[in-house]
Amino acid sequence: MGLTRIGKFTLTLVVLVLLGYWFYTHPQATQDLRLPPRPSPRAERTPFPTPVSRTEPTPARAPRTDGQSPRERGREQYAAGNCAGAIASLGRAITANPLDIESITLRENCFALLPGKPVWEIMVAGPLSGPQEQYGLQILFGVQFAQRQANQAGGIRGRKIIVNFFDDKASAEEAVRVAQRITSDAEVLAVIGHYNSRATLAAGPLYQSAGVPEITSTSTNPAIANLGDFVFRVVGHDIDQAKALAGAIWKESHRTTLVFVDKEDAYSRGLADNFQQVYERLGGRVIENPFSVNGDIRITADPRDADAILVTGEYADAGKIARMVRETGSAAPILGGDAVYSQGLFAAGGEAVRGLRATAFYHYTVRNSPLLPRAEEFAAQFEAAMGAPANHNMATSYDAASLVLNAFRDGHTTRQAIQAYLASIGRSRPAYVGVTGKIAFDANGEVVGKPWVLVRARERDFVADRVIVP
Repeated sequence: MGLTRIGKFTLTLVVLVLLGYWFYTHPQATQDLRLPPRPSPRAERTPFPTPVSRTEPTPARAPRTDGQSPRERGREQYAAGNCAGAIASLGRAITANPLDIESITLRENCFALLPGKPVWEIMVAGPLSGPQEQYGLQILFGVQFAQRQANQAGGIRGRKIIVNFFDDKASAEEAVRVAQRITSDAEVLAVIGHYNSRATLAAGPLYQSAGVPEITSTSTNPAIANLGDFVFRVVGHDIDQAKALAGAIWKESHRTTLVFVDKEDAYSRGLADNFQQVYERLGGRVIENPFSVNGDIRITADPRDADAILVTGEYADAGKIARMVRETGSAAPILGGDAVYSQGLFAAGGEAVRGLRATAFYHYTVRNSPLLPRAEEFAAQFEAAMGAPANHNMATSYDAASLVLNAFRDGHTTRQAIQAYLASIGRSRPAYVGVTGKIAFDANGEVVGKPWVLVRARERDFVADRVIVP
């Protein structure tokens, strides 16, 4: 028997009330039908070294219920396999903090996992807490953007991509523990990481032994080439970086360079030593200034005796040294390695760092460069999705993830097959043209002839000066 008019009205009213209650308890539902929300630049502590406005207030933290924030609740729900609940909680966390890349990634994972179908899994390892946290987050941004693009296109070979991540705290000891956990999971097919050379050198032997392909998108120590055939690097090493810096300084007719080096730091010492070898072969003269003594920055040589200044430390070191150099009256150009390219340079050096140049793997202001033909397109795509430009760690990590995804597309879906695919790039198969330039691996998994971008510090941001090849 059919329903009466009153019965139909009552049934409709009940359905509307239930739908209204569901949307009330799932405020992200309508957004979940579209792309994830576009972040707006966050004031102060942002992983994006960009010229975007910093005048907007920091987004308010999401309200806590039962002692948990939506972010914490979403992470617990995700770990418990409750993807439906995690999507709602993580959506609230992202609304409160649009640059919460961990929540963005986990929510993307939930959308991939919710249908209950097989997925491809990639791991990210890097510092997600502590003083170098921003760099681990930058790696995750790049990998997640590649994941997002693949999943929005329907996945790869019928499967969506999930990205899980581990915090190595930029520590060699913790990196080993992370590698042990990752390699024990048979579902893991590849790892993007680690961030710094110390962690990569410590964890690399475990990935090699377990046969898990690892691609570091940021570590530059030359010794990484000796870790084995399952370890790859998509950025140039410190010898190439030293060649790029020496060549740039020499071409500008600077024949004497004062090099600030931290003898206790492997990165600083290695970059300084390699620079000196290349520069002196060209005919230049190096004045060495060990600058760190018990944590204090000291100048023992006269900067006015040099045509150029090179700082081989971190951005905080470079900022302090730039102030001290300018106080001596020296107007010599100041340069630094990739560790100097950071938004933190401006807080450390103020007006003294204006005009300072540093090497970078990529910069979003590169235009019309045959060496980086995809740079401009990627910059536009990334900013449209994330609300701010990508920095070089994000771009190189995007390239690293894209290589793994391309392996999936070509049907290479085991650890061994992915390793063989990567090893063939630039050898038995064509080089891959990434957003950070052409990628071709040698027999040691080292990228060959990768370009560097020399960036110049302006008032509160950087701009690409030129693209150079060592």
